[in-house]
Amino acid sequence: TAWDAFMRRALSRDPRERFPSAVAMGESLEQLERAWQDQRARICRLAPPPEVARPGGQNPLPLRRSARKIEPRRARADFGADALWRPAAFVQNELHSPAPGLLRDDATGLTWQQAGSPYPLTWPEARDYAAALNRQRFAGRSDWRLPTAPELMSLLSHTPHREDFCVEALFDPLQATLWSADRRSYTAAWFVNVEMGFVAGQDFSARCYARVVCDEME
Repeated sequence: TAWDAFMRRALSRDPRERFPSAVAMGESLEQLERAWQDQRARICRLAPPPEVARPGGQNPLPLRRSARKIEPRRARADFGADALWRPAAFVQNELHSPAPGLLRDDATGLTWQQAGSPYPLTWPEARDYAAALNRQRFAGRSDWRLPTAPELMSLLSHTPHREDFCVEALFDPLQATLWSADRRSYTAAWFVNVEMGFVAGQDFSARCYARVVCDEME
């Protein structure tokens, strides 16, 4: 209800009912953020221990590493997606940090960039971003690439409820939508919404974030 009131005020047709300034609007947002953190703390005091694994995870089959052009009629079968374009089965990730800025998933054998691009990119720019990291030898490697859609989907989990809010996110939450290396057509590519948990297609000119991945890394 507090957020509803904020949105009603922010979007009021009558200017006199809106926030008087951007500063006042920012202060109201900060108050809402503090209230949410207090609420989350209360929830987490009642939640089960976060180390208890959720049901439904499984060790996946080897994920497709090479990028492809996947037509929509074949995409769900290729991605292992259900009718809502979410994973038909979720991976029980085994994530740890082998070095600063990296996350290794022992369940899939992939090493991920923990953050990603600092701002959204077009699909060609996302590919350039991966190439630039290779030129810079990010983390001492030159084999970084955009992940395939199945690789990205291996990071998805069930919609978070209660105890999930008590586990700090390992990946940078800024990158909520991530480009895959897979094309949907000659002018579009597949992306994964890691916040909402589904895969979809976008034109090359749309903007999503980029997070690179590489294979075996000790």
